[in-house]
Amino acid sequence: MAGQDVLWQANLDYCDSLSLGNRKWRVPNINELNSIVLPESTIGFSTSTFPNPITEATATSTTLPSNTASYASITFDDVSLVNFDKASGLAFVRCVSDF
Repeated sequence: MAGQDVLWQANLDYCDSLSLGNRKWRVPNINELNSIVLPESTIGFSTSTFPNPITEATATSTTLPSNTASYASITFDDVSLVNFDKASGLAFVRCVSDF
């Protein structure tokens, strides 16, 4: 699923089903994804830390409080917050692990 725009629930399911390094994987929340943003970078984040850049909209697990049918995502090409409909909005995913 990496490298493809997919729906929100598919992103959640994909990360949940990963079995890399005996870790539990998940979609990051908006604060976690925002923590890797480097505004001074031309693509929004460190390519030494993340060598395979995805600059398109990247999904978060954060549901919008004002509209529970939507979720937040970040685009790294211009470092902006974008909201997508959970049923139709397509975004890439970068899974994270707590340990």
